[in-house]
Amino acid sequence: MEAQEVMDKVMALCSLEEDEERPYDNKYAAADLIKSALEDLEKTDGPKPMDMAVLKARRGIVLLDTDLLSEGETSLLQALPILESDATTHSGLLIEGYNAVGSLKSNRGELDASLEWLNKGLRMYEDHMGRTEGVVKDESVEVMHTNTLFILAQVHGNAMNKAESAHYCAETLKRQLEAGDYDLQNWAQNCCQLAGFYVSMNAFAIAEYYLNAVQHACAAYTAPDGSVGAKLEEDIQANVELALAKLWMQRLNVSFNRANEEYQEEADEPVATLDKYPSLPLFKSLKDLPDPSASSLWGDAALVSSFEGARDIFNASMRHFKGALSYYKLDGWVTEYSDILMEQSNLYRCLAGFESDTHRQVLMHKQRAKLLEPVYRSLNQEYFMTQVRSMTLELGNIYREIMEVKEGSEKREKVSPAGRSAAKFYRLFLDTYKVDGKMPVDRVQEGSERYFLLASFSLGRVLHKSTSVDKTIVLVANKAACTRKGTTRVTKGTKEDRKQTNPEGQVVADLGDYELLP
Repeated sequence: MEAQEVMDKVMALCSLEEDEERPYDNKYAAADLIKSALEDLEKTDGPKPMDMAVLKARRGIVLLDTDLLSEGETSLLQALPILESDATTHSGLLIEGYNAVGSLKSNRGELDASLEWLNKGLRMYEDHMGRTEGVVKDESVEVMHTNTLFILAQVHGNAMNKAESAHYCAETLKRQLEAGDYDLQNWAQNCCQLAGFYVSMNAFAIAEYYLNAVQHACAAYTAPDGSVGAKLEEDIQANVELALAKLWMQRLNVSFNRANEEYQEEADEPVATLDKYPSLPLFKSLKDLPDPSASSLWGDAALVSSFEGARDIFNASMRHFKGALSYYKLDGWVTEYSDILMEQSNLYRCLAGFESDTHRQVLMHKQRAKLLEPVYRSLNQEYFMTQVRSMTLELGNIYREIMEVKEGSEKREKVSPAGRSAAKFYRLFLDTYKVDGKMPVDRVQEGSERYFLLASFSLGRVLHKSTSVDKTIVLVANKAACTRKGTTRVTKGTKEDRKQTNPEGQVVADLGDYELLP
């Protein structure tokens, strides 16, 4: 049997749908077919080394997609040096081989070795393009190069090289668009994740570009039946809305930090400028997609300094959060729903920072409490401890901020109710760390120390300022949380203090000119 005939049969076997209970049978059969062909070649007079190398490489690649990894690695590594002697003819197979070894090394946690093999694939593609300039592209080589970029994005992500991972992810998405060989839903989801990274880097113009690309890709998508235009599935559309909401929210968050000296340290990451991204992958196959260089979201121009500007960003973000909540409902999506409410609370917090009228500031903070308290009360602490802790700590902070706003503008007796509410929620937060009804003598769970200490000191601060609270518990202000010989300890309040209830009345709903505020 000729080598090409063997390869055709091997590819046919590997393309068959696998049995879930015996997922590798077809690939085993393909590997055995190649093994028989190799044995036949060895029996002939003057076997052809290059033909054998091609077969060994293919057998190795097939086996690396099964549980026979060591055998597959050996076969592939034996073949690659021979194929490299005629790289012009075997560029596609070599890149595929480098990708396979790179993936194997990555799965073993050998990330540096993985990157070495994948970079060999990049160089091989560059050499191939240099040799074939002006010639019709070899489709197999193009597909393998796209796979190289895809794997590089994953490996750099695992190595915590986030910027490199994002770059290769964008390159992959770009090439998939150009080739027209992609699943629209997955492509859109990957765009959302890519935009999320750039939002975290305050590269707002880039995040906006990739999210806009989703809309344009849907409009330009050609289905297998020839129809043009497509809609995203409900969950993917909700993720697009969520990504857009977070883009606008981060703009407001950074603007707030810049405008408030207390939060200056949180705004250390500068807003990205165009010159920082000279080689940004662009989706030029989407003809009507605006170039990101024309965006108004580069540098500090993306930020706002007035209440009116903050309100516009607030409303845009809220609108997209509302779109996401049409899918992520409390019934069935508790974690996602709770996270969105926490983000909305942060939006109100930032907007309040631009409001000069203290009464309206209080109303905004009360809107935060109105969002969270009903959901907090409905959560089962046994199953949703993370969400309960997040919400009780946030509610404690909300009422503390209300208390602090009122301190500068109202009589002392009007401050105490907010203080009591803050104390209540801080205690509820701290109580979640009790074991058998008692605070832990040793450290709380790893990763929780910072929040535990912040809540403890905040509780002490609130109690110290409250006039109507039993003064015996003000001791908490100084010794709520301290570290002695590596342990975390908490001073208890009085029994009467633990009985305090939330005195805040009905939240005022009418906030006038806030378009989306309830």
